[in-house]
Amino acid sequence: MWAQVRQAADSFPNRPLVVVAPLLMRNFRGTRPALPANVTWHPVPPSTDSATWLLAAYQPHPDSIVLVLAHGSETAVRVRPLRLRRPLAETTLPILPAPTQVTYQPKAGQPRIRVTTGSTTYIVPVQATTPRWWVSYDAAHAPDARVLGAALQAAGSVAPIRPRLTVSTQLPPLTDSLTWLFWLRDAPVPAAWRQRVQQGMRLWQDAPAPGASVSTTLPFSSIQPPVRLLRHDTLPLHTSAWALWTDAHGSPALSVQAVGRGLLYHLHTRLAPTWSELADSPELPSQLLPLVLAPPATSTNSLDPRQLDPTQLSGNQLTPSSVVAVSSAQSGPVHDSTPLVVLAAGLLFAVERWLATRRLAQSSASSVPAA
Repeated sequence: MWAQVRQAADSFPNRPLVVVAPLLMRNFRGTRPALPANVTWHPVPPSTDSATWLLAAYQPHPDSIVLVLAHGSETAVRVRPLRLRRPLAETTLPILPAPTQVTYQPKAGQPRIRVTTGSTTYIVPVQATTPRWWVSYDAAHAPDARVLGAALQAAGSVAPIRPRLTVSTQLPPLTDSLTWLFWLRDAPVPAAWRQRVQQGMRLWQDAPAPGASVSTTLPFSSIQPPVRLLRHDTLPLHTSAWALWTDAHGSPALSVQAVGRGLLYHLHTRLAPTWSELADSPELPSQLLPLVLAPPATSTNSLDPRQLDPTQLSGNQLTPSSVVAVSSAQSGPVHDSTPLVVLAAGLLFAVERWLATRRLAQSSASSVPAA
């Protein structure tokens, strides 16, 4: 979305541009570009009010499986576990609404679940091993480690397979098979652990000191007030990374990058009180939960129906009341109008010029005295 609007603004310089599109967060990956002030946003509601998808699958016991279902609306995403008897053969599981088809496949080595909706198919492996999470921190990150450790413990308490969480100033032994490594240190990550990301491990890093002072917020949902961010790193977003959390200025607060079979997460601030108020947010464990549960092999970001907060848009900002008025005027299914951005800009500008010329002509005609 950002690239398309930037292209439209470059194609029609010094002209008013109206963007009519749904504000699905999955469409706004990457860093928001600098846009001219004459860009006006008119958000439209998405084609569906909510969505449900399979986030992860576990086999805690030989005779049972636990499926983690994610249910999302425009304001938030919530997860819930569903325990089933483990099928002995390939079986269709009626757990998601039609036309989505969910099939359990007892593949040799590791069972998996295939989810198909129309032309879209994704695979969720069934995890049977105990997840291993390790938070390694130095003295400067002690406040961050306390916050992250408590949030991960809360998130892990509702996981189908309780993870083994270690919060330590020690480095993890290289013989340990980690699912997650949270690296809260100023020192660089050792090369041996970075290579583990290639093999499927997930690595979390936060912003390097000293960062830059900012005054912005992170809107997790419309239920809780936004979280204040006080400092932000100055590193550019990697070209292959995309934003998972975006602050009110459109900058990424948490980004992720695929590296081999694993994922590299980068928190662009810190959890310490001098950097952010994330430590005081009750939303933090629930925001971490989908990240730590989903296996790296799957990518279900395209199913996330959450909406971008209108205050995160650039150009002419819409007030909350105007957003409600535009949204409530729509009824029935609305299709993604992103590809029509450039065409809409040209047509709206032409209509506006035509109406202005016509009003000028009528005004001139009415000012001529009758004979």
